Amino acid sequence: MIVKSAFKNNIVVLGCGNVVEDRILLALRSLAREGEIGHVTYCDVLPTAPFKLIETNQFETYLPMEGKEIPLKALNERGFVGANTILLVCTPTSFHGKYALDAFGRFGRIAVEKPLTLDPIEARGLLRFSDSVYAIGHQMHKKSMLDLIDRFAQKITLIENIARIEFDLFETKGVGQRQIDPALWDLGFHGLECILAPLTVQSTSTRFQIESVFEGHYTSDEGDASQSTVARIDGWVHSEDRLIPFLIRVGKGQPENEKSLRFLSADGTLIDGADLNESGYAAHERIIQELLKPAPKMGLALTEVVHVVESCHHAAQISIPMGTHPMGEAPAWLSTHELPVT
Repeated sequence: MIVKSAFKNNIVVLGCGNVVEDRILLALRSLAREGEIGHVTYCDVLPTAPFKLIETNQFETYLPMEGKEIPLKALNERGFVGANTILLVCTPTSFHGKYALDAFGRFGRIAVEKPLTLDPIEARGLLRFSDSVYAIGHQMHKKSMLDLIDRFAQKITLIENIARIEFDLFETKGVGQRQIDPALWDLGFHGLECILAPLTVQSTSTRFQIESVFEGHYTSDEGDASQSTVARIDGWVHSEDRLIPFLIRVGKGQPENEKSLRFLSADGTLIDGADLNESGYAAHERIIQELLKPAPKMGLALTEVVHVVESCHHAAQISIPMGTHPMGEAPAWLSTHELPVT
């Protein structure tokens, strides 16, 4: 199979949005300076690259996409198709499944940005390509999160001692009018992944049960955000014979930055956790380094990521809209530990 070849040469990045410009671009340049990767090709629907490239020795190039198709012919002519190339799919989520399918068999590995896809059926369809397709969840590759997963793997922290799980991902920055996924998929997806990842190294039968979901929008001088910007997910995680309640709270345009995962005892004492305030750039550098290894470990198996997609999709179906609130303020229903009254 093509995936058994060595990976140390080319990277093709599909999509050049904010995540690429703010984080992945920096990570790739750092790895190129260290000699871990060779050439990087960026592809998007724009006629020219939306950011300045480093063209010395042709380290970085840009290829416009053919309509909304991967420019396979042009990539192949330049020698950027094959076992020694990793494809990073960083396009809008609605195209993730299509591009993963289109790329299968043409690139050594296909790494798809979070969320994998918005459609559980499409996500399950990718399982047959699990030896080539890898889901990227950068919160799981932050140093504190990797250390947490390791403590669970070594059974320093035990599931049997956990009585409650909490995840917060609050950012002061807004989203403007750029295309984003709703808060549930944009940020809540991270919460489900980060809760699942440590538990799965101890339990082979970990599953979510979503109880309630609430979503709201911030409003600013520019008007209401085009997508939901804040969300709350309450539910339970089944792990072996345990049923553990969890709370996920996420939002853009919040009063302060707070990113953490906490595992609590019955009396509310912190048993273990992860501070997730490290930069996304460092996490993406670790992700790419992992993809270069003979047997990458992405935090969750593709089957488990598909379960996260299914859980997010169900959460979206039962979500209750909570209206608008001023940007820079946290709505009361998000901050309380009690379920909101609707």
